[in-house]
Amino acid sequence: METRTGQQLADANLASQNLMVDQLTALRHEHGLTLEEVSRRCSAEVGEVLAFERHGKATASFLRLYAAAVGAVVQFSVSRAG
Repeated sequence: METRTGQQLADANLASQNLMVDQLTALRHEHGLTLEEVSRRCSAEVGEVLAFERHGKATASFLRLYAAAVGAVVQFSVSRAG
């Protein structure tokens, strides 16, 4: 069995994060929520919401707030690399 390198693991984690951001952003659109509405629900600046949607950069607490704002629950899980 081949062991993944650190870079391969980092790439896999980034891909997973990007998928989650895409799914959350899609939910925002499905619910017809504007950036302003989500930012108000998150008590955040519109720019912070936009940066999250474009670049996926957020704290875990912001991620939870954003998910709640768009009617989602985010589940974190950890699995052993193999």
